[in-house]
Amino acid sequence: MAAFQLGQAVAARDKAQSIVPDVESYISTRRDSCGVKMLLDLVIYAGGLSIPQQIYEHHVLRRLRQDAADIIAWATVRE
Repeated sequence: MAAFQLGQAVAARDKAQSIVPDVESYISTRRDSCGVKMLLDLVIYAGGLSIPQQIYEHHVLRRLRQDAADIIAWATVRE
């Protein structure tokens, strides 16, 4: 939730101040501000899934979550 709120704040500041971030900063902010990471956690919770921490933090699952966030974040850009 904190990453989402921070991402929203950074995106709002950049837009208000006409700041054009570098590509890496934009991608990182967009991942957080679109809320997909939070949504994926809510899906796990709402589905009653129990994923062991060791698996949840596995590099393959982290990459899958990041790729899913990127796909949705880039598909929903409205600027």
